[in-house]
Amino acid sequence: MSETQLFGVTKKSNLILIGECKNSFYGARCIWQTMYEKYIPDKKYLDMDELNKVWELQNKNIDYCDKVILISTFDRFFLLKNELPEYLEMLKQFITNHSLQQNGNLNKQYSILKKVFSFNKYIGYVWNQTSINECLWQDYNFLTSKNHFSIKDYGRNYESTN
Repeated sequence: MSETQLFGVTKKSNLILIGECKNSFYGARCIWQTMYEKYIPDKKYLDMDELNKVWELQNKNIDYCDKVILISTFDRFFLLKNELPEYLEMLKQFITNHSLQQNGNLNKQYSILKKVFSFNKYIGYVWNQTSINECLWQDYNFLTSKNHFSIKDYGRNYESTN
C-alpha cells in the first residue's frame, strides 16, 4: 500500500523523514475529491480526466483555507517553518469543515506536523504525496534552488526563515 511521506528540511538542506501516513489515496486524492465536490459539482466522483479542473482552483477566488490545503498537495510545495502554525490551523479546519475526521491519513499528517512544530532543526517541510513514485525532493537544494513555492506565494507575507 502506498504512503504519504512527510519530510523535515534541515538548515543544510537535508531531508529527514518525519513520518508516513498509510494509504496515500486518502491524502492528496481525498483533498482533490473534496475540492471537486465543493467547487465543481459536475459529477460526484472525480476521475483522472477532471484533475486539471481541481488544480486550476488555485487561480480562482475560493476559500483561502481550501486554497492552501489544495496547493499543499502540489509538487514543489515547501511549507516554511514560520507558516506551520497557520497551516496546522487550516488543516484542522479543512478536516472539520469537510467532515473528514475519520480520515486517518489527513489526521496523521496533522499529528506529525504538530509533533515537530517545536523542533528547531527544520527550516520547513515537504511532502511526497505517494510513495509509489520517486521522491522529487531527493538531491534538491532548498538553499540555492528556486523551483519551489510556499504559502507566502499565495497572498500572505512571511519573513524568510533563512
